[in-house]
Amino acid sequence: LFGFAGIIVIGASLLCPIIVKYFGIQSAFWVFSGCMILALLWLIFVVDETLPIHKRKQKNTIKYENPFKIFIEARDNKILRWFCIVAFITAIPESGLNDMLTSYCNDQLDLCGDSDGNNDTTSKDALFTTVLGASLLCTQLIGMPILTKCIGMSDTGLFIIGLLTLQIMMFCGGLLYFIPNLIVAMGIFASFGGSYLLSPILDGSLSKRLNDEDQGIGIGVVHGVKGITSAFAPYLFAGLYNLFDKDKFLVITPFVVGSVISIFGFIIVLGPLRKVMNRFDENQLRKGKVPVQQDE
Repeated sequence: LFGFAGIIVIGASLLCPIIVKYFGIQSAFWVFSGCMILALLWLIFVVDETLPIHKRKQKNTIKYENPFKIFIEARDNKILRWFCIVAFITAIPESGLNDMLTSYCNDQLDLCGDSDGNNDTTSKDALFTTVLGASLLCTQLIGMPILTKCIGMSDTGLFIIGLLTLQIMMFCGGLLYFIPNLIVAMGIFASFGGSYLLSPILDGSLSKRLNDEDQGIGIGVVHGVKGITSAFAPYLFAGLYNLFDKDKFLVITPFVVGSVISIFGFIIVLGPLRKVMNRFDENQLRKGKVPVQQDE
């Protein structure tokens, strides 16, 4: 899915400058709105319902329930709990930096200095988005199969790869201040696209350790936890970025904070998460079931 999204991102980033050039900036928003309406109609009338019939409720029996009640699943399931913690930690820098990366690169490359540079700014932003889409395409459709099928990397190893790409993005973000170069800026978006490996890694590793009926709920809880970060992380990182002058060293503070936060992801993956995954796999082996690949 993320690989297919990369194709769409590349196409949209190449098409957007053309639309803006000939039809104005507002036309891009009208096209976006039309695409969202089509997506909603497709979801309603084409996509099949995945919730089992016996778990569906009749309209006349639906009543108000605490929306946070589902997170009790994470409290009662140790594996799900640690997956949620990793998802929460890694989603903070992802959600926080997502909305400010383009502005940061434009500021450091001085693409917004005057009105004459608007066309150049649009083309450079399109280039950044194209690099992001290409990274999604390559890492999801090429990198992930190589790691899982050819190399046979364990789930822990996959987590480490995903966290390393997140750290590379933080490094490139800080490096851009010292070396304001287009290549470095492209490296930020390339590594940011690579960090999206964490999403299928989380989903795949968790689904292998849940039964068929609990997979939907478990993955839903994980993404719900990630969604919580969207409520505060963009404000946190944007606030840190706006707190300092754009030409001062401390402007890289959001990337330093993101790097420190993601380090806790390494600690949890190599510590408690790895422990509970291996324990679960050992129990599956005792029961005579085929276990997922275990860490050495």
